[in-house]
Amino acid sequence: MRYITAGLLIATILACNPVFAGDLAYECEVLTEQMISDDGVLEPGLDIYIGKSFHVERRTGVVLGGGFGNSAYPTKSILDLGNDSMSYKLIWVSRPIWGLDDSHNAGYLVIQEYSENYLKPFILVFGGRVLTGTCE
Repeated sequence: MRYITAGLLIATILACNPVFAGDLAYECEVLTEQMISDDGVLEPGLDIYIGKSFHVERRTGVVLGGGFGNSAYPTKSILDLGNDSMSYKLIWVSRPIWGLDDSHNAGYLVIQEYSENYLKPFILVFGGRVLTGTCE
């Protein structure tokens, strides 16, 4: 009987405090890919990332999957957690790349948290590529 009571208590607590996936993490899908040309114009990309999915942990800034995860990058800066009037903003920077004069890789992700749609649009810039898509 105690187990049933404990189970009902836990179910009641969870029902009263719903947690939505977007509160803790985003699941995103890439829908478009473009690359910057030598002339400074965005051109169609190689479609390497279209259809790829990735996961963003909102509080830590860890991005997993999609071929551009940042879990091994030492610097992840969440500029804004996003809300009903601001976008979620995240920057990440790699360690210096050996043999390339201490160059770095970096990414900048903006998810329009304030969008009234269930799927939130995003833009991700990294390595001369511009990716867009949606997150839930």
